[in-house]
Amino acid sequence: MGRIPLSQYLEIKEKQISTMSKEQLMKELKKAEAKLLKLKKEIHQLDEDYEEFQQKIKMAKSELEKYKRLPYVVCTISEILKAKD
Repeated sequence: MGRIPLSQYLEIKEKQISTMSKEQLMKELKKAEAKLLKLKKEIHQLDEDYEEFQQKIKMAKSELEKYKRLPYVVCTISEILKAKD
């Protein structure tokens, strides 16, 4: 299905709605509400995934900082061991 401009889509929907019975309108409303609920759930899940990835990135950056300092710490310990000999 190709995309159409919003104005054209709204015109088509307006014509469809004007010819619908009350029962058809209620059915369409329920379908729209169900779709909205599904989209809200997807957004919520994406927000949770985003937060989880942000935490993982933060932890990875922290680990990288730790590894950047590690050679200096090892070097210092080796110097201490040489000093004791």
